[in-house]
Amino acid sequence: MRDFIVKYIPKNPESKQVADWTECRNFNLMLDTHLGPVANDSSKVYMRPETCQSLFTDFKAILDTTRTRIPFGLAQIGKAFRNEITPGQFLYRTREFEQMEIEYFVEDDEKKAMEIYNDRKNDCMNYWTEIIGINKEHLRFKDHEKLAHYAAAATDVEYLYPRGFGEIQ
Repeated sequence: MRDFIVKYIPKNPESKQVADWTECRNFNLMLDTHLGPVANDSSKVYMRPETCQSLFTDFKAILDTTRTRIPFGLAQIGKAFRNEITPGQFLYRTREFEQMEIEYFVEDDEKKAMEIYNDRKNDCMNYWTEIIGINKEHLRFKDHEKLAHYAAAATDVEYLYPRGFGEIQ
């Protein structure tokens, strides 16, 4: 595969400089972990680490079947799995998460994309305050510091729970 890439894509498409392609390698999109108290070959399992993966892998099918065009948004809820120790109110091991992802797809135009992004943020705040009736002082946006490679921006809506601010959307 690398020979094919070097032959047919000799230059970096963005910089137009001769590309220094790495060797091709397999990527595992699943979380591998061990289920149970003892980690051995018989306890190895593979689980989905994020809920939004199918939104990307099925992107063309979504466009074809819904006949929608960019810009548009998709939401999905489901189980995701990680193997982590979570410090919070208590220390505990978490493997299974119920989470919802909202992905909004826009044109490859940063200025337009940010306009749409800010419109969606305003719509969200309006929904929580005007439609649901939550006091605006109990809500805030928390912009993500680390972004996925495909994202120009991302934010969570946080609500002031009795224990402090936490994600609500």
